Amino acid sequence: MKDKDFVQNVINNIFENNIGLKNHEKVLVFTDDCKICDDINFESNIFEIALLFAECAKNFTNKVNFTYYPSLCGHGKEPPEELWEICFGEKALKELKKNGLFKKIIEKNLNDDNKEEIIEIIKSEDCSPPDVIIALPYYSTSHTLFRKILTDVFGARYCSMPLFKEEMFYTALQEDVKILQKRAEFIKEKIKDAETIIVKSDNGTYLRFSVKNREFIEDTGDLTQKGAFSNLPAGEVFVAPVEGTADGKIVIEYAPTFKLESPLTLWLSNGEVVHIQGDDKYKNELNSKFSQGENNNKLAEFGIGINSHAVDYFNILEAEKIYGTIHLAFGDNSSFGGKIRANFHEDYIIQKPTVEVFFSKFNSIKLIEKGKPLF
Repeated sequence: MKDKDFVQNVINNIFENNIGLKNHEKVLVFTDDCKICDDINFESNIFEIALLFAECAKNFTNKVNFTYYPSLCGHGKEPPEELWEICFGEKALKELKKNGLFKKIIEKNLNDDNKEEIIEIIKSEDCSPPDVIIALPYYSTSHTLFRKILTDVFGARYCSMPLFKEEMFYTALQEDVKILQKRAEFIKEKIKDAETIIVKSDNGTYLRFSVKNREFIEDTGDLTQKGAFSNLPAGEVFVAPVEGTADGKIVIEYAPTFKLESPLTLWLSNGEVVHIQGDDKYKNELNSKFSQGENNNKLAEFGIGINSHAVDYFNILEAEKIYGTIHLAFGDNSSFGGKIRANFHEDYIIQKPTVEVFFSKFNSIKLIEKGKPLF
């Protein structure tokens, strides 16, 4: 680690100011072993960082739990049963298995009645979940029922840090939370009644989709309130587009952790990718990911980066926060206002976009113009 003292100070600041950790609260820190996965193009001392988070948490509370599990090799997959047991108890897990509900959870094959039943079973077992979760696996747990139950039902504060790298302590984590909050609130107020968004860029991207009656959500790194959820590093405003409304094309130049040798064009019709054009070898991997679930190729998220200290285009956790960029994701959005359930969620960055927001047929504003934020 380049400067352990500096990193410890940043982590202590996160616990004190971003999270507001109290001495009576329980903390769970977890990570995964991503080396077992085939598609890893990533180097990080994430295990060492997770251990350091657990050690620093002990400066605030003696109720700290650290766990480590074999990676599930996919963003948006429900975490393994050991995490469910740690958070909700052995009895609740056994009951969920007995009723066939845990299998449905893992497969993301749930209806609203199933979710209510799951919540009632967990609550009836009088479990005591952690107050604060530091999620540091390579593969994200943000878009999962596990996370949503913890935040929405039990009021846990959930800090999600997939793909995290040490360099982020010196870059994106240096942004002032209050500045992020001001930018986010300005954007939300400016576009709160938006109906349609058109995204364009000089690389050929042109996409139109509806956001009518969908809530824009801010991610500013403030985890002090009950039930709060945020990435760290933070810095975006995002929304789940209305399903089936996206038409056009997205030209991607970056995968989540590396730059493509040549761009790929993703053609969308009625909200889903119908064709991928281009010669880059990542095309095969992306087609494979989309084919693994019927909802994996559906547009799930539109997000706006607002962190002026974020700089790394080679890591989507930080790249999607870069000031003046936007990102578009496919797969699951059921955890933030959408209707798509999938064992997959993956984001792709668009540089120097122009974003036009329409409130009615003859009323619109530009939010970003060729990468220049107008906020």
